[in-house]
Amino acid sequence: MQMDFYLEQFWKLLSAAPITLLLSVTAMFFGMIIAMFCALVLIYKIPVIRRWVTLYLSVMRGTPLLVHLFIAYYGIPKLVDAIAEATGLPLSVNGVHPIVFAIIALSLERSAYLTEAIRSALLSVPKGQMEAAYSVGMTTSEAYLRVVFPQAFVVAIPNLGNLFLGGVKGSSLASVVAVVEMMNMANIEATDSYRFMEIYAIVSLIYWGMCIAFEQLFARMEKRMGHFRKSLR
Repeated sequence: MQMDFYLEQFWKLLSAAPITLLLSVTAMFFGMIIAMFCALVLIYKIPVIRRWVTLYLSVMRGTPLLVHLFIAYYGIPKLVDAIAEATGLPLSVNGVHPIVFAIIALSLERSAYLTEAIRSALLSVPKGQMEAAYSVGMTTSEAYLRVVFPQAFVVAIPNLGNLFLGGVKGSSLASVVAVVEMMNMANIEATDSYRFMEIYAIVSLIYWGMCIAFEQLFARMEKRMGHFRKSLR
């Protein structure tokens, strides 16, 4: 029966959802770490490093994610081999799972867009907050961790949510480097069954459902933390 086929394919595609979520969450996590560094460099206008950060952001924003994935997948092994040959060190990436290269590429790509979201959120925190933190004996790092970052996070939630949803959909490109996430699973099943339209429709519904769920999650986070945001105005 048609319904049996649809249900079977739905569960097969859904079985690859954890890989899609792993790619999305880890790319967001590492991307935010890189973006925080880049944002602070831009805010404090650190000489020399600022130019490199600006160049990095321009390159990452101005080139397709697909290119980043291919460079990571094919370029990193060659780079490691070249370093091993030049230094004599026993370095090798043979046996490294393709998902590692996908996470590297996705993290770098996400960081380029997260940088602006984090920078604008940090600048929205009044300078008086830092002065108040210094007045009670906090160091700069303590002031950022305890005062600035928590307030900036509240302001950044809408942008972070949009960027995360973009990352969920962007993770589908990891299929080109042999990562079996939902899109790759859909390609495999469609090729085997020759039911391309039905299977791509099913995987589209799963992506849509995931994005709706995360939209609701970020909306609740924004609403729950709204009273902190009011205090910044």
